[in-house]
Amino acid sequence: MMNLICTVYTLLHVIRTVRSSGLVYLRKIWGWFDVAYIFMNGLINCGQILYTFDENNLRIIESMLSLVIIIKLLYFMQLIDDIAPLVNIILLIARDIGWFILLLVISMFAFSMSFYLIGKNQYWHWFKEVKEPHEIAHRAAVLEA
Repeated sequence: MMNLICTVYTLLHVIRTVRSSGLVYLRKIWGWFDVAYIFMNGLINCGQILYTFDENNLRIIESMLSLVIIIKLLYFMQLIDDIAPLVNIILLIARDIGWFILLLVISMFAFSMSFYLIGKNQYWHWFKEVKEPHEIAHRAAVLEA
């Protein structure tokens, strides 16, 4: 119930801020974190009230929501004078390496898919015939010999 109250309060805050400042509020990343918080929390609340999601899907959404909330804490940590420069440095570094992370993820995905496709059918015909676990080790030893 408290979760629903916090979601409605955040929704009213976002609506009030967008009405007063226009879409300038959504030009900064923190506004999008508020929108993501409202959307994911709304999904969780609807899933719990209407039983439309199974437990695994709710856990996935809750894990993404916890990440959004923890990142949003950086915004509030900027209000502390001693921590604000450190948070700003972290955000600048994250912004600078963002494109590198994107390229890294794409290349890792490409290599993992290529190795998956290369190794997909190797030795699989062995395992279809295996009835006992010790036969796998025996057949591998015979292949090496």
